[in-house]
Amino acid sequence: MIRSKKEELRGTLAALIDLRKDFETRITSIADPQLREYEGISLNNKRLIHLEAAEYLATQIPDHVSSAEYGVLGNEHRVDSNFTQAAHYYQKAIDASRTVVTKIFSMRALASLYFSPGSCRDFGKGRKYFSEAAEVVKNPDDPYLVYTVGNTYELWGLYELWNGFQVEGNQMIERARKYYLDLPDYNIYKKQALELLEKKVKQIVQPNLILQPTPLK
Repeated sequence: MIRSKKEELRGTLAALIDLRKDFETRITSIADPQLREYEGISLNNKRLIHLEAAEYLATQIPDHVSSAEYGVLGNEHRVDSNFTQAAHYYQKAIDASRTVVTKIFSMRALASLYFSPGSCRDFGKGRKYFSEAAEVVKNPDDPYLVYTVGNTYELWGLYELWNGFQVEGNQMIERARKYYLDLPDYNIYKKQALELLEKKVKQIVQPNLILQPTPLK
C-alpha cells in the first residue's frame, strides 16, 4: 500500500513539474490574448487538481515523502503566493533531508522565501536559514560541496543586495567568491561560477530585477 501511494505521489508530482514547464513554454508563446488566457486557466485548473492530489497523498505517507518531493509542494504554493504553506513544506523538506546536499538545498529554499516579498518576509529568519545552510558542512574538501557552500553564500548575498543591504550582501558575495576560487582549476564549476557571480552582481543594480531561488540540482 505504501509503495503504491509512493509511486502515485511521484507520478503526480512529475505531472505538476511538466505542467509548470508547459505553462512557461507553450502558454506564454500563444500570441492570441484570449486563447492564451483560456489555455492558461485550463492548465492552471489541471495543475491545482494535481496539487490537491499530491498533498492528499503526502498526508497518507508522511514518513515516506522525500525532501525533494516536499520541495516541489513548497514551490507550487510559493508560485501561488501561498507563502505560509510554502514555508510549511520547505520545513518538511528540511526535516526529511537524508543527505547534506538536500538539507542545504531545502534550507536555501526556505531562506530565500523569507527574503522575498510576501506575508512571510522576515530577514532575520532568512539570514538564520542561509547561515545554517552554509554551515551544514564545515570546511568542505570535496569540490562539489565547496561549490555548493559557495553557491549558498552567492544566493544569500544576492538576496541581501536585492533588498538593499549592501554591506551584508557584499560580505556574502566575497565569501562566495573565495569558495569558488578555492575550487581546483580543472573543476568544471570554477570558471563558470566566478563569471556568473560577477554578472549577477552587476545585474542586481537593474530596477525590478526579481531573483529566483536556485533550483535543486
